[in-house]
Amino acid sequence: MLRKLLIGAVGALSMMGMASAADLPVKGPVYKAVPAPVFNWTGFYVGGTVGYGWGSNRHLNTTVGGGSQDFDVDGFVAGATLGYNWQAAGSRWVWGLELDVSYSDINGVLPVAPGFGCAGGCTTDIKWFGTFRGRLGYAFDRSMIYATGGLAFGEVEGSIIGAFPAGSETVTGWTAGAGIEFAIAPRWSMKAEYLYVSLDQAKYAFVGGNTIVVDDLNFHVVRMGLNYRW
Repeated sequence: MLRKLLIGAVGALSMMGMASAADLPVKGPVYKAVPAPVFNWTGFYVGGTVGYGWGSNRHLNTTVGGGSQDFDVDGFVAGATLGYNWQAAGSRWVWGLELDVSYSDINGVLPVAPGFGCAGGCTTDIKWFGTFRGRLGYAFDRSMIYATGGLAFGEVEGSIIGAFPAGSETVTGWTAGAGIEFAIAPRWSMKAEYLYVSLDQAKYAFVGGNTIVVDDLNFHVVRMGLNYRW
């Protein structure tokens, strides 16, 4: 009799378990969220810049060796940019090349330069300048910091007031700097940039067979830029 009761109890418990399992909700397939696409800086871009430059220079008689004291130059700049970036998939490093040309209002006057022959004053005017640079950036998705450097070139005009009319020469030099850039839309980015520019001597006059030049022309540029990428 006891054996029959035990068998009946086990059977009843088994039936209850099966009924409970039938009442449990059926789990559906688990879907993982699709990761958001990572921004990539690869591609060509064109843009414009506007900023301010300041620096110093002096005028020098290259044959005699006499020269003026250093004097300041400063002014606004605005220009156009063309470049290319390359970023490997999965890498934060961004490599690039950039060419820019800017109109320049960077100029200055030394009112008196005793002992140099330009008592009426010396003038320097950077009419325009450009750079051709490499860029190495480190990206944080849609923002990037970068270092840059390369070739600089431009037209430099000089004069001795009251003695020689202004003359200009296109010269080369070098530049280095850094910046930060932000992608504000799929094809648009904004940047803030600093450049140090050093240009070679610019010849502007002859005095009795001696050459007069603008010398030690070094200037800083800070500028904002807007680029369109494709």
